[in-house]
Amino acid sequence: MVDDDRCLNTLFRPRSQPAGGYHDQEILLALNRGDLAAADRLLAVHPEHADRGQRANDRLFLYVQGQRALAARDASSAIRIFQKAVAQRTPMYAVDWYEDCLANAYLRLGRLDEAILEYKRVLGIYPRLALAWHGLAKAYSANRQDALARWAYGEVPEIWSRGDEDIHQLSEAKTTVAPRQLAAPDR
Repeated sequence: MVDDDRCLNTLFRPRSQPAGGYHDQEILLALNRGDLAAADRLLAVHPEHADRGQRANDRLFLYVQGQRALAARDASSAIRIFQKAVAQRTPMYAVDWYEDCLANAYLRLGRLDEAILEYKRVLGIYPRLALAWHGLAKAYSANRQDALARWAYGEVPEIWSRGDEDIHQLSEAKTTVAPRQLAAPDR
């Protein structure tokens, strides 16, 4: 088994960043390890953000702050920060838009009805976000709405039909989903 921290540290090692450069991935790594002190040190030196000639978008930084609040078990601050994050315009140029960060927080906090509503909001705008479908399926499952969970899980392999079989969310969806039905259950 490969050491996850070693792999992540290698992947997200800063590459000749100037002093005060971006440390978002390092902060997330520290939070994943439960090292709030390291995350706080990196957050303290986080520079002002600009999108090179575009209007500034703070969604990634807000996402990092929201994750920090969740790690500190400050649910109300986390929700407030994630609400600000999703109010920002979607950074289409980014690898991850964090469009579902508020829904993910609700799910993590066990606020299932709010999570389901937020995932539905996201999917109403971006219906091909497989990770949002996966989150919706998990929320339905936790809320004991099994038919809806299977239906939502079924969307994941439909979207990621050529996805790598090692993607955790894809393999989970494939093992959970019932054979596709012609119509979705009453949502």
